[in-house]
Amino acid sequence: MPHLILFDIDGTLVKGNKAHLEAFNYVFREIFGVKDADIEEIEHHGLTDELIIRIIMKRHGIRPKEIDEKINEVKTNMIKYYQLKLPEFPVSIVPGTRTFLEEIKEEAVLGLITGNLKDIARIKLNSVDLWDYFSVGGFGSENTERFRLIEYAIKRAVKLKDVKFNKNEIIIFGDTPRDIGAAKKLNLNVIGIASGKYSENALKDAGAKYVYRDFSEISRIREDLSI
Repeated sequence: MPHLILFDIDGTLVKGNKAHLEAFNYVFREIFGVKDADIEEIEHHGLTDELIIRIIMKRHGIRPKEIDEKINEVKTNMIKYYQLKLPEFPVSIVPGTRTFLEEIKEEAVLGLITGNLKDIARIKLNSVDLWDYFSVGGFGSENTERFRLIEYAIKRAVKLKDVKFNKNEIIIFGDTPRDIGAAKKLNLNVIGIASGKYSENALKDAGAKYVYRDFSEISRIREDLSI
């Protein structure tokens, strides 16, 4: 039975999120008319895109009904603005990522678990030729709860391969305590990648089974996880 291996994107597979952050601030200004809102005013790492929008706009007095009415317009404009700004603020691949994916792509089903809107995830990973490694996913355009995105990805993998994965055959990689918490909520194996904001100790404290600096530790990762 192959493993199902699910990856967060930002801070796990790629680094450099300036264009994405700019896209949030753009829609705060242009769609909601809130000129002084800034995504950095909250601890947003590991949250879904839609939840970030809802939290920050609520902080600035925007009523939930107005957010609901505008959310599709917001998502559409975020995607367009992100695509526009990405050449100015490109992402880079976390060390070892491509080599690791190449080594395991024939041995496992690979998927994504990300708070990114799906089209932003696609544009982001296509810009560094990583998108095609992944056959399933759960995206921030689908639910504001991260653990639900894991459930969606698992269901899609089961349907794609017509197999049922045991919990010990599912591995999740993430770089934030929220990534780890979502996987732990479902009693799944979760591995920390300390290439983002959080240290190895912070990810261990959050409950990661193992923590690695990045994917350049390929031999150790494969030995520890038996993949």
